[in-house]
Amino acid sequence: MSKTYVCGYAHCLHKNEKVIDEDSVVVGKRRFHKDCAEIRDHIEILKKLYFDYVENPKYVEVVGVINNIVFKKGVNPKYMIFALKYIINKNVRIKSPYFLHYLPKNKTIIKLWEKENGVNK
Repeated sequence: MSKTYVCGYAHCLHKNEKVIDEDSVVVGKRRFHKDCAEIRDHIEILKKLYFDYVENPKYVEVVGVINNIVFKKGVNPKYMIFALKYIINKNVRIKSPYFLHYLPKNKTIIKLWEKENGVNK
């Protein structure tokens, strides 16, 4: 019988479901479901992009906004990375992390995302 672990992700997508050793992804000393590890990695990339681009960001605020967008609003973190890179390349000045709430509603970025990912709407 395989050993099971509790997923190390605070926002685990599998409520109370343990991770089987063979199906787990090890990050540091913690084990994650594969999809939980993937989302965690995308959010880390998103945070790094934001912190590298914006001067003097407040960590707690930024993480709170990102978590709200991804987990409460259900926005794909890959889309958020794409959108933030687009905004950075356009040299748009970001004064507040709450600006990130605007990205999932931006029709121009949505069209570019759909075109790049082959989504037909």
